[in-house]
Amino acid sequence: PAPAGTAPNPRLYQFGLGPEDEAGQVAERAWFDGHQRALAMVPSGAWGDRLLLAFRTRWLALGGELLEERRYPADTRDYAPPSKALLDVDASEARAAEVRRAIGRDLRFEPRRRQDADFVFMPGFPLQGRQLRPQLEYFGAGRLPAYATSHMFGGARDSERDRDLNGVTFGDMPWIVDPGARDAALYDQLRSAWPAAGAGGNARLYALGIDAYRLLGHLGRLRAQPEARLQRQTGSIGIDAQGRASRRLRWATFRNGFPVLAD
Repeated sequence: PAPAGTAPNPRLYQFGLGPEDEAGQVAERAWFDGHQRALAMVPSGAWGDRLLLAFRTRWLALGGELLEERRYPADTRDYAPPSKALLDVDASEARAAEVRRAIGRDLRFEPRRRQDADFVFMPGFPLQGRQLRPQLEYFGAGRLPAYATSHMFGGARDSERDRDLNGVTFGDMPWIVDPGARDAALYDQLRSAWPAAGAGGNARLYALGIDAYRLLGHLGRLRAQPEARLQRQTGSIGIDAQGRASRRLRWATFRNGFPVLAD
């Protein structure tokens, strides 16, 4: 994107699949769903920091409260420590240890997670989500709503592997999750020529290319009417006065290993 403060260029338009835009929409969706108090668990590193900043900024602007932020190493296989810290299970265990020391004997104890959170923001990729979601469930947060960006869905339906993502809500483009809204004829033609166009890591780039081409004849009108939007393969698209295109996503929740469209 152009640097902040750059004077608008009437011949310049920006259109992409920025993860920060998705993180901001996660905040909006969670707020729309009636939530007010959030937890956040993100991968460590620049990518996770970008998503967390975008989510935090939008969430706080809406009036939400961010109770806790935690990071986990992007290549970790042990999600227990950050999950326990996020849910305050480690604090519960520490209190139990203090009681044992105070009374001088062992006692039966079941750690409890914090009860003040409405949902958890957990952006990441399928391999991470399939391990993180069960870990949170193990520590008592199985019924705590979870929200993610499109990166959580690999694009190909795999109910056996994605059962561990049940209950996770994510935003994505119609090309991936909404067969009724995508260009079925073009989708079938592309899949016959390039199977990766319909699913997999590059599928979203095909949709981006389709929309970038088909937006050419509408750029001036959309820029002059920022409230106008076009329903396209990557989402509902509008363009602001600076020439930046924004997408409104479709929402789905994993049920029995499959993404099911929300209202």
